[in-house]
Order: sequence, then structure tokens, then C-alpha cells
Amino acid sequence: MGTVQRHLHYLVDNGYLLHGSNKLHEILKPSTGFCLSGLEENLQVAVYATISPVIAIFNAIRNRKLGYTRYELINGNPYLEADEKIIKTLGNGYVYVLNNYQFKKSQIEEGQFSSFEEVIPFRIFEVCKYDLCYPISSKTFDI
Repeated sequence: MGTVQRHLHYLVDNGYLLHGSNKLHEILKPSTGFCLSGLEENLQVAVYATISPVIAIFNAIRNRKLGYTRYELINGNPYLEADEKIIKTLGNGYVYVLNNYQFKKSQIEEGQFSSFEEVIPFRIFEVCKYDLCYPISSKTFDI
């Protein structure tokens, strides 16, 4: 586990949530979720957060517009899946550390939280593909 992941784990262990984005924001504003599963809970206009540093970093360094990605926590363990094009173009991004008091825990998705209000980050980490010390399953999909 890398230094960034270790630090993010420490923050989650102390009650914070994480959000990953390839864009820098001073305030996170609710936006429509992007989910191929079609779960209504994941398509709401909200700020989404996770307890998984791996998923937050993955969201920060991927460009979801280039192809298919999938991620979830299964019994506390992250699972990442992406089109080969996504894996080859992983870049830089930001992981936002968020206070948990504005968030509601998902009833469906393990380790996922949502807020319907704007959220001011407690701290922001700049991350890159080398901060993701976790395997991504490569899949080829035509969407």
C-alpha cells in the first residue's frame, strides 16, 4: 500500500469520507450519478462519497468518458474493472476528504454515501496513477 493510500485509510478510520474526481473543485456540487447498473440510488443528483481509498483514487485518475469502468466494495474489499483504453490513459486527479455529517449511507451499495447539498472539502490530495496500488481487471466492452 502506498503512502497516499495509507494516509487516506487513516482519515477514513477517523470518520472521514472520500470523493475522487479528475477535476479540481473548491466546493463539490451535487450532480447526476453515472452508473451502468441502473440502480435508482446511483442516478440521483448528489455528491457521492466512499470509505474506500482505492475507489476514490480510481475515480480521481480515470476518464470515464473514454469507456467502461466498474467498481464496488465486496465484503470490504475493492473490486475495480475497466476497459483497456481507460487503464492505458489513467492520469492525475484529486481525492477530496469530506466530513461525514452531511452524508447518508447507501442502503444498497457497500461503503457508499451521498449528500444532496454542496460539500466543502476538509482537505484535497492530488493523486496520480502511481498512487493506485491495487489491480484493475481489464475488460473489453463496446458500449
